[in-house]
Amino acid sequence: MLPGALDLSFASTLAVMDGVTESIQRFLDAHVPDEDLAFRISLVASEAITNAIEHGNRLDATKSAHFRIRTTADEARVEVEDEGPGFDPDAGPHPLREGPLLAEGGRGLFLMRQLADVVEFEREGRSCVLVLRPR
Repeated sequence: MLPGALDLSFASTLAVMDGVTESIQRFLDAHVPDEDLAFRISLVASEAITNAIEHGNRLDATKSAHFRIRTTADEARVEVEDEGPGFDPDAGPHPLREGPLLAEGGRGLFLMRQLADVVEFEREGRSCVLVLRPR
């Protein structure tokens, strides 16, 4: 990986997702030559951003969501933050044991925990920190 940084702030509407994901992909293309790692970063970033917009800020366009990525030779650190009330990341049902497996939604946190090497929540759940390393 090549060292680099990208910071984005945007209104909490799903209409911004295409532009945000394009900016992230351009950054990954320039800084993360490992295709598997770039894919994992892209996927967890998209999940975390969608959660921040939909669940954190509840699609309130007057609130912002923030995305940051820092890459070093060894890892990528992704941070996504919202302005919502926060949540308990351990309170929800396990998507593989509870509820219909093919139901829409409910697997984002599970997916992030499977793909990232480190998943932490700060600020009462308003900030998600993900660390990913090559495998």
